[in-house]
Amino acid sequence: MSKSPSHAACRLPFLNKWSPEAHFWGLDAKSDSVSLNRKAFDCCGGEGLIVLPDSPRDAKLCGLSLRWSLYVQVINYWRELYNSQDLSIFGCSQTAGASNSERELSRTCLQMFFNGSLENFLGATRGEIFDLKTLRQKIINGPGAIYPTETVNVVISRLAWIIAAALSWHYGIVCLVARVGGGGKKSATLPLLQWQRTMEKHPGARVIVLIDGVSELWNANRLEALEGLIAFASERALPVWLFEGEMDASVMGGDLQQMTPPVGGRSFKAGINQRLMQLKSKSSLSWLSGQALSRLGELCRIPATGKQDDVIPAFV
Repeated sequence: MSKSPSHAACRLPFLNKWSPEAHFWGLDAKSDSVSLNRKAFDCCGGEGLIVLPDSPRDAKLCGLSLRWSLYVQVINYWRELYNSQDLSIFGCSQTAGASNSERELSRTCLQMFFNGSLENFLGATRGEIFDLKTLRQKIINGPGAIYPTETVNVVISRLAWIIAAALSWHYGIVCLVARVGGGGKKSATLPLLQWQRTMEKHPGARVIVLIDGVSELWNANRLEALEGLIAFASERALPVWLFEGEMDASVMGGDLQQMTPPVGGRSFKAGINQRLMQLKSKSSLSWLSGQALSRLGELCRIPATGKQDDVIPAFV
């Protein structure tokens, strides 16, 4: 039975400032599920209502329902995309072992991130590019030194989703998240219809776009997916954050036939290795069409020259 709204002070302000200790305040988090802790909200029993002082029998909605709805949406889309029930990367796991390491490192990354970039998410009209390679190295050389490399890689590669979940719950920001490469079988599927429905469901809420897996854009499917996401954001003037990951040369095996064979006296293997090096040194954004790059420039702070060294590093 739902608890009736009371005159107790609204607990929602406790969520308005993220901290490691308050990461899951108001939630019952487990390794494979998260539910609303209604006891934490003794003001309304988790119903998201505020009693009006001048009219005790009337109440108005607060932002709790919005935040919970947005948080669940991020979690559910993650599960669908990666076909996984493991929520350790969101800091949910309370168990020992590797999951515990991912939980602690997730919070460490969020603390570093929010200390330097939170204000941008709350009010910026343009997003940024986060170089995950730079961040990974910084974590390994810093607080991540105590964690296995595999744990660091998993957490960093899922950073966009970790951030989206935290922003949804703590600040009520509508986070439209997509992945253009890697991940599950549906990684190249554009969630544009879902995004549109989400925006229509929450009119007036702050909306941002987070695009994960921005790498290996020589792959036509990935490039087309990214440009489709950019076009959607451009039509609605939504700030965009890109999470640019490292290129994994091991995945190129299936695409070698798309590359021009080496010429001259070089061996095929030597030619392929040289082309791999050239691709690795090329900025992901240089694969975008002129129109897509122009659109992105209005929504995200991007390098002026397109060189890899110009990409804005994360957490500096």
